[in-house]
Amino acid sequence: MADENPVKEVQLFQEQQIEMRILTREEMDRLISSASPRLQPILLIALNTGMRKGEILHLRWHDIDLDNRFFFLKQTKSNKPRKIPISGYLAGVLASIKKTGEFVFANPKTGKPISDLQTGFKAACRKAGICDLRFHDLRHTAATYMVIGGIDLVTVKEILGHATIQMTMRYAHPTPENKRKAVDVLASLFDESGGKGPGNQPEKLAQDNSDPPTPN
Repeated sequence: MADENPVKEVQLFQEQQIEMRILTREEMDRLISSASPRLQPILLIALNTGMRKGEILHLRWHDIDLDNRFFFLKQTKSNKPRKIPISGYLAGVLASIKKTGEFVFANPKTGKPISDLQTGFKAACRKAGICDLRFHDLRHTAATYMVIGGIDLVTVKEILGHATIQMTMRYAHPTPENKRKAVDVLASLFDESGGKGPGNQPEKLAQDNSDPPTPN
């Protein structure tokens, strides 16, 4: 047994934080239209669910319930199965995919899941004029837009399959619009206009709290 930590004097490398790339709505449209027909549904699933690339590529048809509209993922990074709702739009995308085997996105020669998207993904990015984009950034994009849309972090956490809420907090970027919305919610408790215009409640409160008139 060592009496002390033998590497306590060793200087550790500083962990490099990879900056998240969030696509704009216009960039998403360009990327989808620039992708091959085979790649398009994969991108749409990523942008509409925040699923990881491996989760998408290993989807089996029996993992998809279009009647009740949800994915049931068995192979996840956390090894915990989870259910992800399917929107009406995404249900239409899935219904348009031709079934050729067990896996939704299979290599036509082997019947096994597609193992690599790099060539097609890079070609789509190049054609769309989008630089420095990783496939994982589609997950970041989906999560960010859910938060911007007002979805609570606990729900986003469950959809993404994060182990802790701290991981989901990376997407909770306050914006001027969200800050304004936050104080408008509070103002709506007092102002009939919902905090978005000049109300008459403050004057009413002042009148109600004024001293009663002195009797003659």
